Amino acid sequence: MNSFIRIFFFCWVILSFIFLGCHQVNEQEVFILPISGEITSRDAEISGLTWYEDKLIILTQYPDRFLEDGHSNLFAISKRKIFDILNGDTSISLIPHKIPFFDGGVSTQLPGFEGFEAIVTLGDTVFLVIEAKNNGGRTGFLIMGKIGAGLSEIRLDPKSLVELEPQTGFRNISYETLVRTGENIVAIYEVNGAKVNPKPEAKLFDRHLNSRGAIPFPSVEYRITDATAVNDKGKFWAINYFYPGEDFLKPQKDPISLTHGKGTTHAGSDIVERLMEFYFSIDGITVSDQPPIQLVLRGDGQSRNWEGIVRLDDRGFIIATDTYPETILAFVSFP
Repeated sequence: MNSFIRIFFFCWVILSFIFLGCHQVNEQEVFILPISGEITSRDAEISGLTWYEDKLIILTQYPDRFLEDGHSNLFAISKRKIFDILNGDTSISLIPHKIPFFDGGVSTQLPGFEGFEAIVTLGDTVFLVIEAKNNGGRTGFLIMGKIGAGLSEIRLDPKSLVELEPQTGFRNISYETLVRTGENIVAIYEVNGAKVNPKPEAKLFDRHLNSRGAIPFPSVEYRITDATAVNDKGKFWAINYFYPGEDFLKPQKDPISLTHGKGTTHAGSDIVERLMEFYFSIDGITVSDQPPIQLVLRGDGQSRNWEGIVRLDDRGFIIATDTYPETILAFVSFP
């Protein structure tokens, strides 16, 4: 009897191993939205997305590349048109309309200015993150402004600038993500992995950009490049991205992959393109129990530098790339 039990247990272990080894983690397809106009240029360098009422605001890293009538411009798209496309209307091409953008001179007067990296709105107030060179490293700045009636303009207040001290000394690494939670704004650093940022934290501000201190952020590998707003359950989603050329960000082990496994395309590539859910509390940010949404990777081996994300009601997410391999606006459904 004991021999039978031992044989049975041995066979169960082997079968379990085979099953787990063959089990495939689902990946989500990326549905490319048809866009046209100036925003399709790789020079657009989309760096963030946010909602204002029923309009999707598209932040570009250098709005002054789109000069018109003496001012810079951001872009906006109607949510209704996005839904029309997702509901099967093949006659529509999304042509973003321009939003006059006045930065108060920060793009020319702030030393080391390297563009705008993130955006959120709270009522008619807008908040952006600026990246600037600082002795080989990068410093972030938080700035606020006002949205004109009917999204007629966005005008920043240079007097509101708040410096965000870097958490590492890496070049081209700064604060790339803003999250709105209630009446507060959270700035999240771009790299938080164990070997590159031993004590990651997020910066918390009220709606007037008064500091409310720093809160712990989890040790998540690779880059965090943008995030959605926090929902009524305290949850939000963020882009977690890795380009294989950035070896300094490659960990020996990725706890998220070890816990949840890899989908078919991720299993055969070093590229990481996934969306992760987090939980916000005033005591800190943690990774939720929800498995990450892994995106089906391109078949040509090119990674997509996702740098913008918003939640699209209960349907899924709108995401956007910055330059590489091209400008892409896309939809990803919830699993």
